[in-house]
Amino acid sequence: MKQFYLLVLVCLVAGQALHGQCNTSNATGCLCPGGIDTCSLYPDLKITESLLLEAAQNPETLGELRVSVSTPNIGYGPLQVLSSNYFVCGTDTIYSPGGMSGYCPDGVTYPSQLIKQRVYRKEGNTMINYERWAGSMTYHPTHGHMHVDAWCIFSIRTPIAGVTDPLQWPIVAEGSKTGFCLMDYGSCNYYNGYCVNDNGQVVTSSNQVNYGLGGGEYSCGFDQGISAGFTDIYHHYLEGMGITIPPGVCNGNYYLVVAVDPENHFIETNEDNNIMAVPITLTKQNVQPTNLITASGATTFCRGESVQLQATGGDLFLWSNGETSSSITATEPGEYWVNVATNCYSITSQSIMVNVLDADIEALQPDMPTVVCEPTPVTITATAQGTIDWFDSPDATEPIFTGAAFTTPPIAAPATYYAQSTQVFEGNAYFNPPHNNTFGGGGVNAAIYNGYLIFDAYKPFTLQSIKVYATGEGNRTFQVRNADGSVIQEVTVMVPAGESRVTLNLEVPTGSNLQFGTATHPNMHRTNTNVVFPYTTPGLLSIKGSNYDDPANSAYYYYYFYDWEVKEPDFTCSGIRTPVSIGYEFCTDVVPPTAAGNFEVTVAPNPSAGAFTLYLAAVQGADYAVKLYNLTGAVLYSTQVANTGTLTQLNITPEHKLPAGIYLLQVNNGYQTKHHKVVVQ
Repeated sequence: MKQFYLLVLVCLVAGQALHGQCNTSNATGCLCPGGIDTCSLYPDLKITESLLLEAAQNPETLGELRVSVSTPNIGYGPLQVLSSNYFVCGTDTIYSPGGMSGYCPDGVTYPSQLIKQRVYRKEGNTMINYERWAGSMTYHPTHGHMHVDAWCIFSIRTPIAGVTDPLQWPIVAEGSKTGFCLMDYGSCNYYNGYCVNDNGQVVTSSNQVNYGLGGGEYSCGFDQGISAGFTDIYHHYLEGMGITIPPGVCNGNYYLVVAVDPENHFIETNEDNNIMAVPITLTKQNVQPTNLITASGATTFCRGESVQLQATGGDLFLWSNGETSSSITATEPGEYWVNVATNCYSITSQSIMVNVLDADIEALQPDMPTVVCEPTPVTITATAQGTIDWFDSPDATEPIFTGAAFTTPPIAAPATYYAQSTQVFEGNAYFNPPHNNTFGGGGVNAAIYNGYLIFDAYKPFTLQSIKVYATGEGNRTFQVRNADGSVIQEVTVMVPAGESRVTLNLEVPTGSNLQFGTATHPNMHRTNTNVVFPYTTPGLLSIKGSNYDDPANSAYYYYYFYDWEVKEPDFTCSGIRTPVSIGYEFCTDVVPPTAAGNFEVTVAPNPSAGAFTLYLAAVQGADYAVKLYNLTGAVLYSTQVANTGTLTQLNITPEHKLPAGIYLLQVNNGYQTKHHKVVVQ
């Protein structure tokens, strides 16, 4: 809703007073153009040039120019707007005496109410009036009152030499105030310099004919208007008072062009003076290096994860890794930056650091050669910083062992095992802006207003501490709340007087529009000027506003809690599964410690049906240990054979019939070991 000054019209100018009264019911003192005695007292709407030239009243940001517009009436009579009983929904006109409540039948749009312009007419000393149709007005839900439609348009344009109509210049960007609540915001006396006639003369009560005709008290509602010698003003901070500047518009010199009543709904004294064009220089349409890259999430992550980096402006892109798209996916650690170019500029962004947490196995070392020739366990030692799990396949879900040293089952065939390390990395800690209360004015607000901050948490974090400025020592209960105000976590802390850092250690869940405040008014400093939300730690949280913000009047408040110390969760990272393979070969010979242990092994028949004879040709020595293995290392047959020093024959018939396959026969006499492959068909 518009803020306005209530100005009291104290008196008319002395010259007008000589002619008697001039108001909407008495035309005695009213003047007509050319001094005639009978005329319609039309308004004359203008645009205030000086307000458009004030940089502070027309602030520029990247992608937008906010506009402040004053529309004074310097005509012979008031602009008065009256509502009617006719409403428009889409293409339907609806007669509804007493008004329409709520939406149109579509349930989405509000009806437009047809309006009339009341024109006052002087006939000698008698004042009469008549009404004419003059467009429509629509209910504005956020302002809570009716706005006259199609009242004002504004645009940024490039002038063309020899073309005098600014509306014919090429449009760079445009916007419009879909509707104004027409009112007597203030007089031409109070806003001295805002009312200027077609001769460049500043208009006040000293030279404005019929000054104050209309009463100077029009306001928002169903009977709106602008009295003669008064102005309506819509400032840049109000809703709709902006021009969106599209990407690709360069910094430089342009014209800001504003037109009032562009569709000529209202009849005026002069229909040709409703346009104002003022020079304007755009200076903030180049993306700044500090704002040129955004990250889709945290820039610290586990190996195997990624983050998308997006350039926020530009037409041509060259990233530090050589890619040329507007966004890249970063999977490797390092500094990333981008050079962007448009028809306006070529700049290089500030770099953004990507950290990749690596939990991979550092080394794998078997305790023996990686090829064995007899069924035997192998111990494999892995080196890593975290917990080490062992798997028998690359996609197994459950480990077969946990620990640094893994001893395999007896290796009787080639085998591969996989080691994987899981490591916990400390979560990063940040201090979220604003870091103190020096960026704007403020103080301790009234005790009846207990403000709180509204924020989004993109992932869980711990709110470890905050900085506060308290007026006195005492306990305060700090609360993290859901969007509906229900308490998620709270803690009561003794807070000293003055500036201090308060330890909280509150666990904050992921959520939107969360609240952070105190159970009761905390008697702490809050900031009420130069507050520019959001205050953000990318990928973690964004403080978006407060419960008492008033965007319609550009009023924002930062309540009590500065320099949030936040810690993201610890990172639990699992490295890739690193394989180690153990080969297997049948041994053909082992060099004995002494020639006295030499012997020879023969098996017949081989292949067999499962029963076969072992022939041992040996010198005098120790007895023989005979074992038969399958390829998984299981012992299927075992016996001891006396060494006779001559050829020894042993018939081997396992207890259970052997399936077809390959088996390993092992003979050991204490000096050497012989292996023989046995085939069963």
